[in-house]
Amino acid sequence: MDVLRFLLTQLIRLVFPPKSHEALVEKATLEQLSQLVSPRIVSVDSSHITALLPYRHSLVRALITELKFKDSERARVLLAQVLHDYLEGLVEDESGFETNSYVLLPIPLSALRERERGYNQVERLFEKQNSLPVPIKYGVLERVRDTKPQTRLNRAERLVNMEGAFRANGPLDAHVTYILIDDVVTTGATLRAAEQALRDTGAKDVHLLALSY
Repeated sequence: MDVLRFLLTQLIRLVFPPKSHEALVEKATLEQLSQLVSPRIVSVDSSHITALLPYRHSLVRALITELKFKDSERARVLLAQVLHDYLEGLVEDESGFETNSYVLLPIPLSALRERERGYNQVERLFEKQNSLPVPIKYGVLERVRDTKPQTRLNRAERLVNMEGAFRANGPLDAHVTYILIDDVVTTGATLRAAEQALRDTGAKDVHLLALSY
């Protein structure tokens, strides 16, 4: 049966060759991706966002695209491992935080966008993780209104577009470091707006993180 499935898969690929993004992701290895990890700090007003991978690189762009729009399991596994390794190092080095208790919060999609796509790509990263260095919580942060797609807006418009887009269900614990994560950061408007919602509800220590920049 496995041989038959393999032959059938190869036949399908001959008739319908995978698109460039899909082919890159299929061939990618964790070693290749790990070599691309080069954290960068993106500053937005008084906020600082740590971004891990260069989106301009074809492999990173392919992984994010396949995760975001096709729910690729291969992309999910590779990106989740990079994120896991970063978080593991983060909590081992507590010098940059005022607390030693952490909570991971994926940036939520709007209800409309999640219904259209069928999933939240950031949350997908954690579904098959048996053990995370940081506990993940859902429902702490929610997106309370739909926003225009950020890709169509300039920097100033993106900042305005995201104002008031999030609400945190609090009060939040001032003795916890909340780690907010998104898939891509450009202007940082989305993470900045989410951070403000957390701080308005009692969070004191918020770490902003993106998979790519």
